[in-house]
Amino acid sequence: MAWTVGIIEVGTLPDTSLGAYVCGALDDVMLDVPCYCWLLRDGRTSLLVDTGPDLEQSADVGYEVGGEPRASLLAALRRSGVSPAEIDLIIHTHLHQDHIQNDDLFPGARVLVQREELQSALKAEASCALLSDADRATLAAGPYARSQAAGVWYRGIGRFREAVGERWRLVHGEQEILPGITVVPNGGHTSGHQSVLVATAEGPVCLCGDIVSLAINRDVVGPMTPDHEATRVFLRRLRSETWEAIPAHEPAMRAHRWFIG
Repeated sequence: MAWTVGIIEVGTLPDTSLGAYVCGALDDVMLDVPCYCWLLRDGRTSLLVDTGPDLEQSADVGYEVGGEPRASLLAALRRSGVSPAEIDLIIHTHLHQDHIQNDDLFPGARVLVQREELQSALKAEASCALLSDADRATLAAGPYARSQAAGVWYRGIGRFREAVGERWRLVHGEQEILPGITVVPNGGHTSGHQSVLVATAEGPVCLCGDIVSLAINRDVVGPMTPDHEATRVFLRRLRSETWEAIPAHEPAMRAHRWFIG
């Protein structure tokens, strides 16, 4: 079964230090980091991997997002000849706010995530709710490992779970979800993080998620993957299986052959 992949930019995380992704990088090297989601089609089924951030929802939980995410996502789908009603499934690599906030545009889609990711996200959000706004801001500006452990990046998960309602599809472990679509849990970035392996006519493609945020992270384990051992195990598999790796936030993806401009 051969699938096509479309790369859709849905916004940016402005003024992000390169040092957040590459250990030892100068803190004054700043990026407007793109947020992507991915449209997968096989001629009968259309699905999305992640849906990106939303301006209002991000501001509501204290984060800044650049661009017009919802309009960008819908426009890219129109250019691809896909309506929101045709999206049958959304697969989430993980449940951080910059990956999940546009699910409501697709009310007919099932929402698939690793069970461990949902459980840890709900627990982390409850813990984070006990912190003051000042403490959350301090943690968000500090090392990723500490902010992730404190649940800073999971704000809004309870509301998100209610919005999804009965559309959840929770999985545990590596599974072929559809012929040619396999979820590969790997930890690294979050405990329940997963990548998505796609069989295309050009060979196997791995939508890595934030275990490979930038292209350099295919070879260099950075601060965004505090579980270094889980990350190294996945990177060794990525190389040995010769999957084409698609990073989650790499600016150069704008020039990729599958980018929907």
